[in-house]
Amino acid sequence: QSYRHAIEINARDYRAWYGLGQTYEILKMPNYCLHYYKQAQQLKPNDSRMVIALGEAYEKLDKTENALKCYYKACNLGDVEGTALIKLAKLYDKLNETENAAAAFTEFCLREEDRDIKCFEDQAEFY
Repeated sequence: QSYRHAIEINARDYRAWYGLGQTYEILKMPNYCLHYYKQAQQLKPNDSRMVIALGEAYEKLDKTENALKCYYKACNLGDVEGTALIKLAKLYDKLNETENAAAAFTEFCLREEDRDIKCFEDQAEFY
């Protein structure tokens, strides 16, 4: 209710759209979730968090090509939370594209130098 009221007050506030997306994600209503995340991403197109949320919604709807595009875009935007490459690797692994999964995970490890030892242990699973 509060998010809808916030949209009535200011339809250009990405946080209200994002909050509604999260609400519908919790309610396991991915089509609605996707709609609201799209609105949030349009209002804040260079925020990797919006793009990742959109990718997760696409993934839940088995729209894997769209999800992959979102995760790549989040990487290109700087991936504020550092999760896009992991999501990319896991999605490729789910699709049995092990070479792409390994490449994404390797790139993640290279970007996360502080976590090298843990990364290389986990990386072995992809090879």
